[in-house]
Amino acid sequence: MTEVRTRPAPACAICGREGPVAYGGLRDPLFGAPGVWSLRHCAACGFGWLDPQPLPDDIGKLYGAYHTHGGEPGWLARMHARLFGLPRWLDRLPRGRLLDVGCGDGAIAASLRDRGWTVAGVEPDPAAARAAQSRGLDVVAATLEDARFDDASFDAVVMSHVIEHVPDPRATMRECARILRPGGTLLVVTPNFAGRGRRTFGEHWRGLEVPRHLHLFTPQSLAAMARAAGLAARVRTSARSAAWMYAVSAQLRAGRPSDSALTAGLGTKIAAVAFQLTGAGEELVMTARRH
Repeated sequence: MTEVRTRPAPACAICGREGPVAYGGLRDPLFGAPGVWSLRHCAACGFGWLDPQPLPDDIGKLYGAYHTHGGEPGWLARMHARLFGLPRWLDRLPRGRLLDVGCGDGAIAASLRDRGWTVAGVEPDPAAARAAQSRGLDVVAATLEDARFDDASFDAVVMSHVIEHVPDPRATMRECARILRPGGTLLVVTPNFAGRGRRTFGEHWRGLEVPRHLHLFTPQSLAAMARAAGLAARVRTSARSAAWMYAVSAQLRAGRPSDSALTAGLGTKIAAVAFQLTGAGEELVMTARRH
């Protein structure tokens, strides 16, 4: 198995306090990424993070069998877009130039283009970037920071389930603020570390996604990071994916790892729907504007 080089990460990236280990001895049950990991939790701001942290040059080793890096089917990406409500939230904004950060194979970016946006993308995985480019999308095969977009060049920036994957979310947030035009909007969707799902399932919660989720946010910690980047932020929760999150988490807890709720038993499916109907906010949705 390929070794992943790491560095220790005992302190919170938001407030600098050292956090205790919430879950230890964690392995990747879904995609077989190498390593044994711990997850720390900051009692002051609620932030969660992986310890040790993989070195940036080795992060790609965590994605060898991951679905989005193996050519995620377009129908699955479109399902994720509907699940997390991206078109609905973006339909509230006037159309302009939009950047999809971590656009994968471009299925979501293409759907936004079809809704009237002038879309660009950035994707560090070369194979996924080529797939996005084959859709006729303007996609740069790089990280956001390495793409070096011009100042104030986008009306909207989207990061759907991306901020938890980046090695330095503070730098990524600052870069988003830099490339937004005054009055522009940043839309971030990410798992809710303070939600009922994590409290219910603990180390088996699907949102942990060890070891690819390097950082996990609460409403307070996500808003604090945006404010530190100079953005005026509003964070709310969404239950749109709660049924899927419950079903997959229940299967992980039962020792039957699957990333599809379709394989869940009938009882689990019924409970999963109830979980969603009670409004369990499994995702954070942040809209932040540049002053």
